[in-house]
Amino acid sequence: MKNQISSLELNYLTRELKTLVNSKLNKVYSKKNSFVFDFHKTSKGRLMLKVELPGKIYLTKYKEEYEEPGNFCMFLRKHLANSFVRDIYTKDFERILIIEFKTKEKKLKLIFELFSKGNIVLVDDKGIIKNIYRKEEWKDRILKPKEKYKFPPSGINIINMDMNEFRIKIMKSNKDLVRTLAVKFSLGGLYSEEVCVRTKTKKGINTSILKKNELLKLYKTIKSMLNSKEDPTAYFEDGKLKEITPFELRMFQNLEKKKYSSFNESLDESLSIMAEEKNEEEIIKTKKGKVEKLKEIIEKQKEDINKRLNIIDENSKKGEILYKNYNMLKQLLDDFRKIQKEHSWEEIKEKLKNHKIIKEINEKEGYIIVDVK
Repeated sequence: MKNQISSLELNYLTRELKTLVNSKLNKVYSKKNSFVFDFHKTSKGRLMLKVELPGKIYLTKYKEEYEEPGNFCMFLRKHLANSFVRDIYTKDFERILIIEFKTKEKKLKLIFELFSKGNIVLVDDKGIIKNIYRKEEWKDRILKPKEKYKFPPSGINIINMDMNEFRIKIMKSNKDLVRTLAVKFSLGGLYSEEVCVRTKTKKGINTSILKKNELLKLYKTIKSMLNSKEDPTAYFEDGKLKEITPFELRMFQNLEKKKYSSFNESLDESLSIMAEEKNEEEIIKTKKGKVEKLKEIIEKQKEDINKRLNIIDENSKKGEILYKNYNMLKQLLDDFRKIQKEHSWEEIKEKLKNHKIIKEINEKEGYIIVDVK
């Protein structure tokens, strides 16, 4: 299942997200790397846009428990509350979504970078960054407040490409077809494989040896997929969600399917179910961890109890021996104290070195060790 939406999927999502145009932003909520933008539109009612960094964005109908808003979330609330959506669109065939807002006093753009670590940037009408979720810096690109926002270097825009340009670009790749389509043309692995399935072209074929008719077939198939009628589909394998796509894929024709009225709906329902399952797994994992910890504590307590019982048993035996030999040991101690007054330690040690009961004399600590049973 996808962790990030592809450029092709964002292209389809944006068509549906156009419904946000002319809606008013009421509030922004956040939780970890997730944001929800709460809109209201006349005749549509409440519309919630959920953004899960690094790379998911879709309309949701599920309310969540949110955390106390962080600084960035509070900044968005302050500057975007009660503003209206003027437009929403993508940057070429990149995973970048732009929402234009308008208030009585100003125009602002909220830019969602749905790749790499993901980011959200608020810029003014001159393109100056007012605030940013994650400050980043590269050799030729700086993302921080008061800097001019600069888009990342653009890749190939297959949407506006004609057949001749497509042929030139793909022939220059000199790599296998599926990787060329996935990386160079930004289709992603899933849809690149689907292109190969639909055209019956080996995905591992080197692009430099493709014939003109094969290239034309590839080009037409890609264009067809980009402009395909929406048919949002979720695929299941062994009862588990495998993938969600904006139109049906031939490569999954033998899998169990579920249809949706919109791509947003398919993402919302499927990802929400996955989130619930993940939360349940985390709860179970946490409980198991606590149980294991309790087991460790109980085992340690058992060990401590056994050690204490052994000490008690050992001391009881020593006590019995002392009691049995009390008179003899008292006489021995009295005699030792008497000779201690009359002789030096060296003389005492020499005199008692072969004693049957006394085994050690410690003059520094002032004690003797005896062996009795």
